[in-house]
Amino acid sequence: MNNLVRLAAIAMVAVSGSGAAQATAVLTGQFAKVGLFASNAGTALSLVKVEFQGVSSGSGTTGRQYSNISGTLNLQLNSVGYVNSGTDVISTWNFTATVANTSKSPMTSVRLSTFGFSTAAALASGNNPAFLNISSPAAETTLTPTAGPVFNKMFINNSGGSNFPNVTAAGTSAVNSVQVGFTDGTNNCCTGGGGGGLNLGDPATSTAFSLAFKGPSNLTALTLHNFAVRFQALSGTAQRIGIGSGTDTFSGASGVGIVTKLVDPVPEPSSWAMLIAGFGLVGATLRRRRMTVAA
Repeated sequence: MNNLVRLAAIAMVAVSGSGAAQATAVLTGQFAKVGLFASNAGTALSLVKVEFQGVSSGSGTTGRQYSNISGTLNLQLNSVGYVNSGTDVISTWNFTATVANTSKSPMTSVRLSTFGFSTAAALASGNNPAFLNISSPAAETTLTPTAGPVFNKMFINNSGGSNFPNVTAAGTSAVNSVQVGFTDGTNNCCTGGGGGGLNLGDPATSTAFSLAFKGPSNLTALTLHNFAVRFQALSGTAQRIGIGSGTDTFSGASGVGIVTKLVDPVPEPSSWAMLIAGFGLVGATLRRRRMTVAA
């Protein structure tokens, strides 16, 4: 039994070293997308992590990207419920969003005022797949943050009119309007709650929310894409990346965040292959042991 345990441990270590728990894909711009499965709700396999770098056209710049203007968004799928409605089914997906402003000095002021994303059908292809219609909430709803006082409003627009501004970064496309947007207050996603959001140095905040989809059957998988954040009140010295060394000085500028890294919660095929091979090794060893004993 001890040998079996050791072999199983070796197999699991080999897989964990290859990133079996979470496969990391480095995707840039608004075209990053990830699939979620209802069967994984409430587990690490339904946690999506997105990292953003700030892009601004303020102070005469032309949509440059900066290393010390940044933020993160973690989306955890907690549960999925199904309710019959006539001949249709309402599938309600329950999430928690945790947002952090990770900007640093020598910036003296950075406010992450709003964030958002879009939904699409499972296994949606293309750079900007069509939105999956959200039946509820219909337009705007008030949320109760689970940690921190901000991001207490959610806006839904199935035609993509959540009013994120378009800022073009060097070498990238403009950030698209998103389907689901979150702010601090009653204003739209462009104004970001009129002064609300996460300021430089504020702790991360978490907000629980639900999205309902109506269709002929249970919605068991979903694609998330068009991840975006909005940066405002940019003041201080911003450090350029992607366009050579140097800095730019801001005083009350604004911008958006582009995705620089997305951690996909679904294990890579190579990781699954290593896992299967590892347990195959355990099985083969046990068979040889039985044959030796029988002889």
